Amino acid sequence: MHNVHDINGLVFWTEPEIMFRRHVEEQIVRRMQNILWHENQAWCFEQTEGSVLIPHGLVSPEYADKDIFVQQKIDPNDHDLVLRPETTSSSYAYARGLFDSQYPHKPPLCVWQIGKSFRREQDQPTKFMRLKEFWQLEFQCIYTDDTKNDYRSVVLESLVELLRVLMVPERDPMSGPAIEIVPSDRVPSYATSTLDIEVWDRWAEREMEVCSASIRTDFPGTYTFDTKKGPVEKKLLVLEIALGLDRIVYQRFKNGG
Repeated sequence: MHNVHDINGLVFWTEPEIMFRRHVEEQIVRRMQNILWHENQAWCFEQTEGSVLIPHGLVSPEYADKDIFVQQKIDPNDHDLVLRPETTSSSYAYARGLFDSQYPHKPPLCVWQIGKSFRREQDQPTKFMRLKEFWQLEFQCIYTDDTKNDYRSVVLESLVELLRVLMVPERDPMSGPAIEIVPSDRVPSYATSTLDIEVWDRWAEREMEVCSASIRTDFPGTYTFDTKKGPVEKKLLVLEIALGLDRIVYQRFKNGG
């Protein structure tokens, strides 16, 4: 990883790092599929790639304009576009389209995508990995709100073991685990709760979040099932698994060797 432009938060990745990132993507996607299929074979997986420019109105209220990159409008009739701060809105739109199509998918449905997101992070040393342009791997796992299965716990426990292998973190065993699941210190307004996977970064001498898992209640609309007794409408919840691929690669090459 090199700071070629000499601008804080913008980095160049080397070929070995890029190759490892692709390996990480494949391993995590396969693990997510196996976990959820083991819990419920009805899960359907759909990958999509949304545009990095999105309508301003699709940006979560969690982000103010000072947090995102807003397009300068040359013509008053131009669309009001921004560089996306996350992939969630496009995954939601794609999933809603699948539910509302002529031959609709049914929940449980996981729409996932890999791509770049952009945020106006404060300038900090690179070792803290607060990048302005970064790679995300996000899974939007959509299911009905009457589901009894605790999908998040099962997913996180398995991801911790996989990430431990991928990153090979180091830490004095007497000072605590190298990687662990912890309650998030910030729960967005759209979530009932958020748990993070953190790894001990010996270079920065602090914990670094590499994965966040929220139970979201903001998926647009409901889903209506056709049953023998007539249509049954159900509310939907979303298990969002968001992984910072740049941070995982960084941990492997800086801390894992």
